[in-house]
Amino acid sequence: MPLRERVRGGVGEVPGIIESKVGQAEAAVTLVDIGGTKELVLIVGVDGTGGLMGDAVFSRREIKTPVGKVGSFYDATVDAVHEAQAKVRGVKLLPLVCVGTPGRLVDGIIQPGSAANLGVSRHEFDGVNPARELEERLRVKVNVVNDAIAQMGFGLKALFESGKSDELRGRRVCYVGPGTGLGGGFCQVKDDLSLDIYTDGHIYDIMLPGFDGRVHLKFKCDGGDYEARLPYERAKAEDLLSGRAVRQLASAIDRELLLAGVKPLFLPLAMGRWPVPVSEASALLDHDNEKSTLDARFLREGILEADGSKADVSRAQPAARQIFEFEGEMLGRLVESVYHGNVSKYSHEAQWSGKDRRMVSGTADYVIGGSVGTRGAGGTIIREKATEYLGGAVPGVKFSFHPIDPGVVDTANAGALGTYMFADRALVLDELARLKRL
Repeated sequence: MPLRERVRGGVGEVPGIIESKVGQAEAAVTLVDIGGTKELVLIVGVDGTGGLMGDAVFSRREIKTPVGKVGSFYDATVDAVHEAQAKVRGVKLLPLVCVGTPGRLVDGIIQPGSAANLGVSRHEFDGVNPARELEERLRVKVNVVNDAIAQMGFGLKALFESGKSDELRGRRVCYVGPGTGLGGGFCQVKDDLSLDIYTDGHIYDIMLPGFDGRVHLKFKCDGGDYEARLPYERAKAEDLLSGRAVRQLASAIDRELLLAGVKPLFLPLAMGRWPVPVSEASALLDHDNEKSTLDARFLREGILEADGSKADVSRAQPAARQIFEFEGEMLGRLVESVYHGNVSKYSHEAQWSGKDRRMVSGTADYVIGGSVGTRGAGGTIIREKATEYLGGAVPGVKFSFHPIDPGVVDTANAGALGTYMFADRALVLDELARLKRL
């Protein structure tokens, strides 16, 4: 069954294409994706084997993430769950809620400073057990995983349904999802295609081997040699492999040209006009400008995939390709780090145990998600460059990259739907049997 979740209406609206599927569901399960800006609650059908019916959505509720104190935060989450459940008709709800949440979870506990975007202070959620908080309020079983792990779960489900189940069955897998940031996770694919996760899953703060974090990207423009720089003294993987990194590299290239009195490569194409005042251009090219138009999608669609016969496009294409090749090298360095178990984290409190490093050592299968890693010409360049880098850095080892088809995965709902991959399947089957007896 297709994975694309087709809800496109407002809160609680279920279009006819969804209604045609819901009658086939044996029961429904509640799925929650807690993000940094919004929370999404989906009530989704489950078939007689316990499989998730991604097209059978009974209810949908979206709210702004209720940043605040722990108690009020989970009260608001539970209110959203109850509101979504109240709209469900014609099917019984399983006594199970699956949740994806920000934060580094160890034995179910949010580790210090890892859920800073949820609370009124950076450490508001330190030591919190999200499952316990929600179970006390909902009075049902709650299963909680990190939100990037949930994305991994949905990506793997997409790959299984695309015919890769035999290729991945029994394998240890690392998920790398360069999108806006860098999500990741590790799991063992069991024979029944259920997933066992291990380590805390975070990869965004890994220090890449052989890379000191000082970004000096040499490039040519109009026959001249230039060097773009990023102001990191110590860079985490996410600083170098993400949509943010792509935007910052593009801005750094144009900024360097602007300082040299040369027409920038990317900004004129993004603006659709030139010249602009130097003061305006400088603001648009600021390193921390999160609203910059020089994002990965623009570089991919507006330059790499655009008509190269146009002079301005042709002029910008080599540097745009260099940016994605840089991203590919960073992916290769990340894989090298994981394969050797040489995982060093940015902060002391986030360091992995020797056991965790040994568990990821030797991983050769990498599921690639995220818009930067999967989409179009940019994603292809990244994966090709990573393969080339690894051929020299780790000779003789066959690494496999499994990109998730961006045409299949609806990223808006993937986090919520992916939480179900880590549900207790035995509990689900027991509850389905109990409901049939009623």
